[in-house]
Amino acid sequence: MTIPTLAWLDFAERDRRRMLDVIKLFREQDTRDELGIGSVRDAFAELLFPGTSTIMTRARYFLLIPWLYIFREEHAVSYQTKTPVPEVMRLEEIWMISRLERGGEERGVIGIEARRNLKRLPSSIYWNGLGRWGIRRMEMSIPEYHRFLSHIRRSANEVWRDDDGEPVAGYATHRWDPALPKPPSDWRDRFTFDLTREEAEYLRERILTSCPDTLLAHLVDRARPVDASVAFPWMHPQLASFPPRLRQQIEHARLASLVMNGAAWLYNVLLAEAKGDTERSEEYRQAFAEWAVEISSELHTVAQWDLDGFWILAESMNAGIAWRTKRFVTSWTDRVRSIGDPALLIHDVVARDLIAARERELKRSRSRLDNQRLLDLWNGPSGTARLNYRWNPVVRNITNDIIEGLARPGHDDA
Repeated sequence: MTIPTLAWLDFAERDRRRMLDVIKLFREQDTRDELGIGSVRDAFAELLFPGTSTIMTRARYFLLIPWLYIFREEHAVSYQTKTPVPEVMRLEEIWMISRLERGGEERGVIGIEARRNLKRLPSSIYWNGLGRWGIRRMEMSIPEYHRFLSHIRRSANEVWRDDDGEPVAGYATHRWDPALPKPPSDWRDRFTFDLTREEAEYLRERILTSCPDTLLAHLVDRARPVDASVAFPWMHPQLASFPPRLRQQIEHARLASLVMNGAAWLYNVLLAEAKGDTERSEEYRQAFAEWAVEISSELHTVAQWDLDGFWILAESMNAGIAWRTKRFVTSWTDRVRSIGDPALLIHDVVARDLIAARERELKRSRSRLDNQRLLDLWNGPSGTARLNYRWNPVVRNITNDIIEGLARPGHDDA
């Protein structure tokens, strides 16, 4: 039998790094939301790091995207061509990839592989965050804004009016924050992700103003950069100096991440058993056993966890958390608390029934435990990554960008 292998010719360092990234993908635990707790995860992610999303990469996109659109507004007359505005702006964003490459950037460049086939443009990724941080001032979707740009004739500051001559809500004179820093003189040719001090100060001010008293605001205002070894916000080396209220929020997030990881591994054990995959069943049982050892050292903390306070915080950020989701998380936590030895959960009928019932509740006819065709297609593991609430690597990279920019010399230092 031929043993499959994966190999490549080491022509360049860049190619080598890309191949290592591919291999890493096979090793990483799956991040899918198999047990339907994404609404809880997202609520705490928004509580801690408002305006971010899981597919953001670098902080300077919060400036690059407004710069592209402001340039479009200021040069409206020159764009009066047959090319639709959405296509014009798409090309601008695709060209941005080459400009970043000319600046020496690779890590974090959105679309560096897809190029013209890029499906999700940076503007769509950062649009909500631009509004949340108060950089985007108009209440428009991207398609609405494109329609507005299509109507510009003489001035980028004219107000779009309806058929009755009345100003359309949200189409104000200042569509972008007037305090937005101007782009570098050569930005149409090349640029990097490195923030100038003035740009970093601006982003910090926007976060402090629009998201005060959040962990995100504290990090850009008081913290130091951290490296990739800080895989979760509760591992931050300055955690002890954070305000008590933030430490409490982080602790809620940490305990939810810890407790629910056991449910994810038990779910994978059930799937492996149902498929008759002895090798994977043993592998996931071992992972569950490691989780049980970890949580056993924190049983007192888990027992004292204020679940009511946890739900108050989560529901304050996401009114869409279903009562069934709340029931499942609470029931699993209660079982972990009551079992005595978490290792026993691997054989516990109540725990197993709880996980199985949750999958059937979520997926109905597409439940792998009931649908043999879907079970045959499953190749595990599914949904076993610890909840990190957008921290790794998104928020870590963005906050590092801002903190490092604040340390650079400014115009006043020249």
